[in-house]
Amino acid sequence: MSEIRGYAVQSPTSPLEITKLKPKSISLHWKFMFIRARHETANMGKQERLLNEVAALRQAWPERMAPHFRRRLSWHAS
Repeated sequence: MSEIRGYAVQSPTSPLEITKLKPKSISLHWKFMFIRARHETANMGKQERLLNEVAALRQAWPERMAPHFRRRLSWHAS
């Protein structure tokens, strides 16, 4: 089984050349963190619960894994 790897693209300052991804079978998926708030959806409270869950997971993360976590995710808790 192959290892799952993930990376984040945050607010690129120039257009992304995504045609280079096609022959490599790579996909690019956009997620806007504040979409519920922007569109005032009925389930806006879900975002708060999700962010609280991520914060709790980060706080419980073993310190030996913290450097790896910080390297992979740019939105880590300080």
